[in-house]
This record gives sequence, structure tokens and C-alpha cells, in this order.
Amino acid sequence: MAVIDNTLLSQAKKLLVMSPFALGDFLYIKTFLEALKQQYPQLQIDIWLDDDRNDKQAWRLARSHIMQQWIEAEAAFGNMWGCCDSVAQQQRQIAQAAQQNYDIVVTLPQSRGKRYLSLARQIAPNALLVAGPCQSWMARMFGFWFYRKANARFSPDITLLPQEHHITDRYYQWAHGIFGIELSGSALLPRLRPSIQHLTAAKQWLQQHFPAQTGPLIFLNHLSTDHRRDWNLTQLFELINRLNQLQQSRFILNVTGEKQAEVQQAVAQLPAAMQQRIAVFTVTGHFFELPAMIASSDLVISVETSIMHFAGALHVPLIALMRQRKPYWAPPRSELSSVIYAADNGYVSDISVQQVMDVIAQRSLFRATND
Repeated sequence: MAVIDNTLLSQAKKLLVMSPFALGDFLYIKTFLEALKQQYPQLQIDIWLDDDRNDKQAWRLARSHIMQQWIEAEAAFGNMWGCCDSVAQQQRQIAQAAQQNYDIVVTLPQSRGKRYLSLARQIAPNALLVAGPCQSWMARMFGFWFYRKANARFSPDITLLPQEHHITDRYYQWAHGIFGIELSGSALLPRLRPSIQHLTAAKQWLQQHFPAQTGPLIFLNHLSTDHRRDWNLTQLFELINRLNQLQQSRFILNVTGEKQAEVQQAVAQLPAAMQQRIAVFTVTGHFFELPAMIASSDLVISVETSIMHFAGALHVPLIALMRQRKPYWAPPRSELSSVIYAADNGYVSDISVQQVMDVIAQRSLFRATND
């Protein structure tokens, strides 16, 4: 039986889901929230993204802004509340959210769970408050006290999942256990839908940056938010050189805004013939610029970030470079995807260029050339 009764969901008007979703998290959880909206069309589903850090870190606020753009473009969702840069801004945001008079609030924080429950009660003192899974040691040791502000809680049992399960299985366990959502098979897998506008803009960008070059378009992402998941720039350039020897290609180097100048300077040190086949890309206007560029590519090679999940959702051939720490975060298995794991729980940078070349030699991963 689900934590939230079907009758309550049928009568409720507003639901707030609170979690500091990263891009990859949201890609997978939105499948189940969309299913919830389809089953209960009267239900307004709002998202609280604020991670309760209240600082001015540029990458954090930029990611939140991109997430808000994405959520705004998805028909299933209503309001979204992004990351704040100060306590004063957060208090204003809490007051705005409180005006919604939510019937149900669900927290899915993984960490900082006690603080999320406190924020939830400030926003909706009379709502049904359901606490999702939290990995905090305090939650495990002092459960009754930790969850005292919640009306109910959901504790997933990972042991019920197959040994080689995927992150979609975990999120489905949450959605089924909390809301009673029923999905199976391919319906569990995420989807992305770049608009014609963004796909056209991507084509124009490519024509501008590769006016005379042809060949397969390869989207490369070597950086993450954790150095243990990064590939080195020297490895990236060696891969580009070797792929070009295999077949003349065009290469998009995806970076975040704060890394753009650094990578562009490094590219400028390469031989001129190599530079002509490389373009550095970063999102400058809207989130869907990124999925549109991935969808325009013939192959994606990425370290373990949201990029590899977007490639899977867009059905673009993919080589993912990962650590062995959380294999359930690997892209869903398909004929289009390959995963290379670092040996002996090492860092992603321990994966060699030769290993990537070996996978390319073993599998035909290029789609028809987008000249």
C-alpha cells in the first residue's frame, strides 16, 4: 500500500516535491512525476530545488537557473523554487511558497533531511508531510526524533531490487511506495524533447563553427563537478587526434561557463588543422541548447555526469567513462551505449585513450554523418 492514499491524491489540489535535484536526478524522477500528473490531472506539482546553502557559488546558482528553465518547459509542472544566494532571499521564497497552501509535501533530500522537514513545515504547516529516504546517520540513529515533523515516511528497501539494478529501479521504488504509481518496461526510461527552435539553433551553431569541415560530429564531455570523475585535457586531445586519424571528424567540447576560457585557450595551442575541427560549447541562453546539441551529434563520449543520461534519453550512441562506485548510475543498457569502468575503484582519469579506441573499434557507434 502506498504511503499517500489514492483518495487523498484524488482530492488534493497542490503537491510540493522538495529535493536539491541535480540534472541527472531530475531526468529520471520526472518520468514518475509526469505519470503522477497523468493519473491525477487536477494536481498541481511544484518543485523546490533550493539546497539550503544560501551562498553565492556561481556554478550552484547557474545549475539551479538551468534546472528552473527545464522545469518551466515541462508541461507537468507548475511553480519551481530555485537555489537562494542568501538567507533573506530564502525567507522571501518560503513566504511565496507558503501562499500556495499545499495539500501534500514530499521531501526527497538524500542528505540534510532534518532541515528539509523544517523548511517544509514553514511552507506548509497543515499539509500532509511525507519524508522520503535520507542517508544521514542521524536519520538512522534517531529516526523518531529526526522525522518528528513528518506525518509519514517512506523507507525504501534496496535489497528488494535485483543485484544489477538501475537508478530507474530506485526511483520507481520511491514513486510506487509513496504515490502508488504503476509503470513497467520502457515506460520507466526517461525522455527528452528538444524543440524545433532549439534544434534549428544547434544546426546554425554547427554551421557557424564548422563552415567547411565535414565528418561525424562527436560530442565530448571530460569534466564533472568532482575531480575523481574527470578525464584529463591531455587525454581528450589525444583521443581527438586518434579519432581524426581513424576518420576526419568534428568535435564539440562541452564545458560549463567557468571553464570555457580555460579550454578555449588550451585548444588555441593545438595545431591549426586540429583547431579547425574543434568547437568549444557551453549553454549560454537556455537549458535545451544542451539536449539539442547532443541530439545533433553522431556520438557522445562523456564522463559520469548528466550528459551521459541525456544521450541515453535522446537515443544517441554513447561511450560513458565511469568509476565502479555506483554502477546503478550507468546509462540504461542498450545497443547504443557502452560503459568503460576504471579498474580497481580508480578515478575516471585512470581510463586510457586506448580503452576508448578499443570500444570504438569493437562497435559501430557512428550514426549517419550530419554534414
